[in-house]
Amino acid sequence: MQWLNPGAAWALLALAYLPLLYLLKRRHRDVPIPSSLLWRRALAEQLSNRPFQKMRRSLLLALQLLLALLLSLALMQPVFSGGAARELLLAFDLSAGMQADAGGRTRLTRALEHAAGVVSALPPGSRVSVVTAGRHTRQLLSRSSDFAATHRVLAGITAENGSADLAPALSLARAMAREAEGLETLFYTHAALEAEAGVFLMTPFEGVDNAAVLSLSAAGGQALCRVANYGGARTLTLSCYADGAPADAAMLSLGAGETGQVRFDVPADAVHLRAEILETDALPLDNACDFIIRSTRARRVVLAGEGNVFLESALTIGGDVELSRGSAREAALAPGYALYVFDGAQPDAPPPSGSLMLLKHGGAAGPGTLRRAPGALAERLTRGMPLKDVAVRAYTPLTAGTPLLLAGDDAVATLDVRDGRKIVRFGFDLHDSNLPVKLDFPLLIQNLLSELISESAAVGADAACGRDVYLTPDPRAASARLIAPSGAEYSIDGPGPFGETNEAGVYRFEQVVEGETRVDAFALNMPRGESETRMVPEGDNWDAATASGQGIGMHALAKLAALIALIVLMAEWWVIARGL
Repeated sequence: MQWLNPGAAWALLALAYLPLLYLLKRRHRDVPIPSSLLWRRALAEQLSNRPFQKMRRSLLLALQLLLALLLSLALMQPVFSGGAARELLLAFDLSAGMQADAGGRTRLTRALEHAAGVVSALPPGSRVSVVTAGRHTRQLLSRSSDFAATHRVLAGITAENGSADLAPALSLARAMAREAEGLETLFYTHAALEAEAGVFLMTPFEGVDNAAVLSLSAAGGQALCRVANYGGARTLTLSCYADGAPADAAMLSLGAGETGQVRFDVPADAVHLRAEILETDALPLDNACDFIIRSTRARRVVLAGEGNVFLESALTIGGDVELSRGSAREAALAPGYALYVFDGAQPDAPPPSGSLMLLKHGGAAGPGTLRRAPGALAERLTRGMPLKDVAVRAYTPLTAGTPLLLAGDDAVATLDVRDGRKIVRFGFDLHDSNLPVKLDFPLLIQNLLSELISESAAVGADAACGRDVYLTPDPRAASARLIAPSGAEYSIDGPGPFGETNEAGVYRFEQVVEGETRVDAFALNMPRGESETRMVPEGDNWDAATASGQGIGMHALAKLAALIALIVLMAEWWVIARGL
C-alpha cells in the first residue's frame, strides 16, 4: 500500500475532534413534566453534568468516526501497484499539422490527453521525461517522479505554426536510453517513424479531410492562386483581398485529392494580397495565404571591370536593373548601390553597402565540367539551369561559403555571408568558359539577383513560419524594428537571422534613415507540407503490460473509499431519523 497524497493525513485529526464534541457538549431533549416540583431534580442533574464524564455507547458517533476515516483515506489516495517503477519518455510533435481538428479536439490535444492517462496509470516511483519537437527540440522535464508536475508540463504544451524536425528528439531519446535502463519512448506524431528499439509511434487520432491554399502570386494586375483538396470531391469558395479590401472571388470544384488554380483580378498598385477559402475544415491555418508584391522600381547595380557584354546583358535582361559602370576604385567608393559586381578587379576595401559578386580571372586548376552542388541553396540558385556540357578551361577552387557550382569535387561558385553582406564568388573567368553562351547563364544571374538584391528582409517564395528570415538594416538607420502580425515588436540591432517567425501573416520591417521612415513587408505562411491530413500512420500497439512484460496497472482505492463513505453517510441519516 502506498499513498499518492500523504500530505492529506491532516484530515485524520477529525477522528479526535468528533469524540471531543461528545465529551464537551451534552445534547438535551425536551421532555414535558406534570409538576414544577420535578425542576429540582432536573437542576441537580444539570449541576452534576461536567465535561469528560464517562461516554455512553453511541451508534451515531461510531458512524461519524467511520465516515471521517473513509474521507481522510480518500484524500490521501491509497494505491497498490501491480508492477515495478518505470522509465518513460513522452515526445510530442509540435508541427502545424498537429493542429488539425479531429472530432472537436486537435491532434495535439488528443495526444496530450492520452499521455496524461498513461502518466496516471504509472506505478509510484516511476520517472517521466517530456520532450517537444518543433522548430527546436526542448526537454521540458527530466526523469521526474512528481506526477503532478508532469501533468502541469503537459498542460502547457502548444503546437507551432511551422514544421517539426523530429531527428533531434529521436537522437535525444537514444542518448537518454543509454543512461536510463529500460527507457521507453512514446512519440506522439502524425509523421511516420522508422522502426527503432524502445521507440513507440503513438497516433491517438485519425485522418481528416482538408483543403489548403498552396500558393499565391501576382503580376500585371492578376493573381494566381493554387489550391489543394485533401479529401472527397467538393466545391470551394475563394476570396481575394488587396491591401485589406475585397478584390475578387471565385468558385473552384476539385475532385478527391486534386489540385487546381484560380485567377483573380487585383489592382495594379496593390501591395498585400490575401487569398482565403471560406469553407471551414480540419486545419483553418492553411485556408489563407498572404503575398507581398515586391516593388518594381529599378535595382541599382554597379559593374567594375574591363567590360563583358554577356555579363551586362544577363544583369539587365529583366528590365528592372539600373546598371552603372566604373573602375574598381570608383565602384568601391560609390554609395547607395544594392549590388557591386567586380569582374576580375578586386576592391581594396568593401563598398559602403549592398551585396557583392566577385569574378576571378585566371586559375591554376582545370579544365572541368560544371555541375550543381548538393544542398537546398544550390538547388534554389541554379533553378531552371540544365547544366549540360558547361565547361571551364581553368579555375581556382574556392573554400569560403556554401558551394553552388562544382568542377569535379572543387567548388567554383559559392555564396557567403559576412558582416550581414551576401557575397557570391566565381573562381573562374567567364571568358575561359562556355557558360556565357549557354541558356544557363542568364538564368543563373537572374537567380543570383533575386538572392542578392532583396528588400531589407530577405525571404524567398517558399518562406514559411518557423524559418529564419535574414534582416539587413541600412547602415545609416538610426533605429530598426520588426512588427509581427500580432503587433509584437522586436528591436533589430544589426544584420543577421531573425527567428521569432512562428506567426503566420504579414511582418513589417521599419527603419528610420536620415529622418525618413522606410517600411518593408514580407509574408510568412504555414508550410504547405503540413496540409495533408488524410493519411495517419498506424501507431504501435503499446501498453503498460506488453511493453515490458510486467503489469503496471495501479489500482486506486480513493474512489472505493468515497463510495463506502457515501453509504455510511446514508446510514447516519437513517440513525438520526430513527432517534437511535
